[in-house]
Amino acid sequence: MGMMIGGLFQEKTDRQLELTGEERAEAIKITFDDGRVKEMLKGKEYKVMRVKEYRFVKPMMPEEVSEEDEEEAIKTALSNESVIAKIEGLEYEIVDVFALEKIMTEERVETDVYIHVNGTTTCYIARVNLRGGEVIGVTEAYRG
Repeated sequence: MGMMIGGLFQEKTDRQLELTGEERAEAIKITFDDGRVKEMLKGKEYKVMRVKEYRFVKPMMPEEVSEEDEEEAIKTALSNESVIAKIEGLEYEIVDVFALEKIMTEERVETDVYIHVNGTTTCYIARVNLRGGEVIGVTEAYRG
């Protein structure tokens, strides 16, 4: 029987990320340095089976996004082929720009650009990696 005894959370994505050997060692160290884990394992045999990174983020409010980052995120989103294919020829409005930060470190990692198609309930959300200067995903959402 196995159980997950430690969780280290990073930025959100649909995939698990491969850790470097150093990152894996650090995750194991943090887990086993925790007093609750030490207590749970006291007197028991255990083996580390796998260490995976799951990425989770929290949004930052629009007023917390710098004008420079907001402008760069919008420019990157609107020049992306996938975004262009969805909004080309339509009237739209940028209604929100949210930065996303890692929960544990509060490091800003990605920015969501909300593009509302005027006269509809459709809003496209372009997730922009400002460090990489690219759109890493586009989703469609309802905007009432």
